[in-house]
Amino acid sequence: MGWPSSRHPAPAPSFTQNLLQRFQQLPESLAPEKPEFPTPAETEPQLFVSISNARNPNRKQREVPPSPAPTISAPNPSPRPNPSGVARLCVPGEREPRKNPIILKGSRVLVDARDKLGIPWQHSENEKHGMFLMAFENKAGLPVDPATFQLYVPALSALWGDSGIREAFSRRSEFQLGESVKYFLDNLDRIGQLNYFPSKQDILLARKATKGIVEHDFVIKKIPFKMVDVGGQRSQRQKWFQCFDGITSILFMVSSSEYDQVLMEDRRTNRLVESMNIFETIVNNKLFFNVSIILFLNKTDLLVEKVKTVSIKKHFPDFRGDPHRLEDVQRFLVQCFDRKRRNRSKPLFHHFTTAIDTENIRFVFHAVKDTILQENLKDIMLQ
Repeated sequence: MGWPSSRHPAPAPSFTQNLLQRFQQLPESLAPEKPEFPTPAETEPQLFVSISNARNPNRKQREVPPSPAPTISAPNPSPRPNPSGVARLCVPGEREPRKNPIILKGSRVLVDARDKLGIPWQHSENEKHGMFLMAFENKAGLPVDPATFQLYVPALSALWGDSGIREAFSRRSEFQLGESVKYFLDNLDRIGQLNYFPSKQDILLARKATKGIVEHDFVIKKIPFKMVDVGGQRSQRQKWFQCFDGITSILFMVSSSEYDQVLMEDRRTNRLVESMNIFETIVNNKLFFNVSIILFLNKTDLLVEKVKTVSIKKHFPDFRGDPHRLEDVQRFLVQCFDRKRRNRSKPLFHHFTTAIDTENIRFVFHAVKDTILQENLKDIMLQ
């Protein structure tokens, strides 16, 4: 999830090294306990953790300004809307936009899935379009210049119009496909123009996974905030403990629509179950006993559509209610996460969000900001 601010400074290249160095300089007795997270692998659970920097007499503080800023640190998920996704659409310093490789990569995934699932082509001539697209190589995921992209537009359009590809798309829970692929393919006529320039919606849907540790500073109504965005893939989780000093608030983001999807690594573990297990590890760690926890159940827009056709009961047999009623499914999801908490003395704040809906995020952001500030105030008053 990206915070609604357009003035985030670019992170210093040496931030991760500096953070590690500062953390390692802490006396061993003051260093936070390293949480035992699941074994590293290569996945991206829908996860977002925010850390707020409060004064704590029992813990050595980092060097901060005289007025401590709430600090937000994020083990960050699954591909999510991210301001850095703009780099996939526009090259800095150029007015000519580059084409987002999501379209080409996603279409290749669909062509490959159609073949592996044994789905026949509606039009046999699309076989050659599929072969042409599969010959495309862009392992680095670099933006594609408009002239090159133009060569693939006819093939992309023909393939997306084929019922064989559409059937493969309808079975996307059986393989790994970016959730914004349909949006970009539906808008191919517009995006395929040589004079194309990305809309705000295009940018919001250009998803890019957070890797490593990225720091942002911003001010809202004269209140300074610090956000530390930490990659949520399994391979990134061992880095989280580096940012846990001075934590007062956790924002945990999970994709509410992934109840029928599995991890990219093992193809067996349910994504939502994986997120619940991570949540249980974090929420019950003694390091976070006095931390306010806010749960974000994101991608409500996708959940609304999915509950109409995909029964959650098939994947979670303990579900009670109407599996095709949004309110019943949302209530069940909150209960699943709430049951993971052993400390019942504090409430679990939660919000259902749609990260690409700027009005929804603006409302939620202000609610979360108030919660963080109130919890910080309580913490300061108790010291």
